[in-house]
Amino acid sequence: CFVAEGVRSVEALLASPLEVDGLLVTDELADDPRGDALLVAAERRGVAVRSVSRSELDRLTDGAVHQG
Repeated sequence: CFVAEGVRSVEALLASPLEVDGLLVTDELADDPRGDALLVAAERRGVAVRSVSRSELDRLTDGAVHQG
């Protein structure tokens, strides 16, 4: 079990045969075409998506700047 951060990593994960337990996203993700496509890919795979606030995501991630 592991955590993947960033749009590129999550895109690759959703394209893989690995089981994905869920995604934590901010509302801004859907404002970006690439982010919106990522949400559509998650929905197609039946992956649960949970919206969190920017401050919640900041506490959960290692990156200095997150991509939503």
